[in-house]
Amino acid sequence: MRGEMKAVVVRGPFQGQIENVEVPKVTPDGVLIRVKAVGICRTDSEIYAGRYVGGALPLVPGHEVSGLVIEIGKQVKNIRIGDRVVAECTMGCGECPPCVAGNYNLCESLRPEWEKGELLGAFAEYIATSSRALHRIPEEVTFEEGALVEPASVSLRAVKRAKISAGEKVAVLGSGTIGLLALQAAKAVGACFVAVTGTKRSEYRLEIAEKLGADQVINVNTDDPVSSIMKSTDQRGVDAAVISTAGSPHSLAEAIDMVRPGGRIVVVGLTGGLESQINAEKIVFKDLQVSGSFSSPNVWEEAIELMQSRRIKVKPLITHTMSLKDFEKAFKLLESRKQNVIKIVLKP
Repeated sequence: MRGEMKAVVVRGPFQGQIENVEVPKVTPDGVLIRVKAVGICRTDSEIYAGRYVGGALPLVPGHEVSGLVIEIGKQVKNIRIGDRVVAECTMGCGECPPCVAGNYNLCESLRPEWEKGELLGAFAEYIATSSRALHRIPEEVTFEEGALVEPASVSLRAVKRAKISAGEKVAVLGSGTIGLLALQAAKAVGACFVAVTGTKRSEYRLEIAEKLGADQVINVNTDDPVSSIMKSTDQRGVDAAVISTAGSPHSLAEAIDMVRPGGRIVVVGLTGGLESQINAEKIVFKDLQVSGSFSSPNVWEEAIELMQSRRIKVKPLITHTMSLKDFEKAFKLLESRKQNVIKIVLKP
């Protein structure tokens, strides 16, 4: 397919506009996808506002995407035209040592581009990507819901990194999209108790958390999260903590205090470059495992199955659906948070 398409191009802080750009070319092992829905991630907001550290402008944001395959390369055999698909945004080269080991989220060749914010460029009518990055979505999953397969996979991967098993107690720090999905992922793998923390500014998200199965919700502006967790666990602490809070450097120190000796902590939320002050001796004396979780390798098929079975529900998180041409309005809505906004999905 040749010609031009509409895409959101960000050229500076709060300087984005719909432009005519060339439809991307399809490589022999690639596909062209007609974008049907794309979610706005915090990374997109940071890029648009000029707060994304290391961002390379100009660029087309967007990586939480679903769509229809409309063209395939000559070497593609696993995907057909007309397939309903979602695309992984950190699919590596497949040849470097991390990729060969299955850790393609750490690809040595493409990671520098990802760190600049150069992902799928899905705030557009079409995207081109490798066929290896694609996963089919069933009819039971709408395109709008499909746009949340990526954050659902990120959350599921964080839960798996925390090694949460049946009967364990978990704390999810943060009630944004990733936190609410991590709550459901933890329940799906068998956690018997999940507490979710949030702020007064996001009380409606804590209400959603309760509806999605949270056993305890904690407003950190009125209740101390550590004391609340310890009280709910008979002063034992939770088995694992998943930190999904964006912009809060204090969460790691809180997690260290609320997990039991021998517990696990996984950090998946970003702090925007802010440093966390912790007492490292607590990690040693409590014999804790502290891990990061970047992206979502090797879990997409499971995430799609959990969404299809509704063990992970994403529809309650989609608070706004808007046209791509209204992207500025969508970003302002996210920045102001005057309405009960969780996830905004754009449709070209």
